Amino acid sequence: MKNLIFTLLAMFFTIVSYAQLKDPDGNLISRYPKFDKCKNATEEEAALCFKTELNKFVKRHFIYPKKAKEKGLQGKAIVSFCINAQGKVEIINVSATDKIFEENARRLIEKLPQLIPAEENGIPTPYNVCLPY
Repeated sequence: MKNLIFTLLAMFFTIVSYAQLKDPDGNLISRYPKFDKCKNATEEEAALCFKTELNKFVKRHFIYPKKAKEKGLQGKAIVSFCINAQGKVEIINVSATDKIFEENARRLIEKLPQLIPAEENGIPTPYNVCLPY
């Protein structure tokens, strides 16, 4: 199950590199948001670095819900969140096959650190992410 999630994450994002970017989530940006580890990445490397660090974060912090294990449940969740112009994560929506998975996905995304915000024409701008979980 965990490997399936990470495979979906990797397939979900695509690399796009040109002056103004329109990513798979419909964001029109000139610079991707960045984790601290990516702050020195070139613009060409920034998209991949962001996706890689997000995947690492999910992998490091993912814990299959104990209640789901006890009940023999399998499920999935989709989390929509925004990295606002200040680099803070704001959850927009969480939908899941069961409330247990919804709560677990919400907790995971709430643990994301402060990020360097995306930019459009040099101005910090919100960046939306839709993450299958």
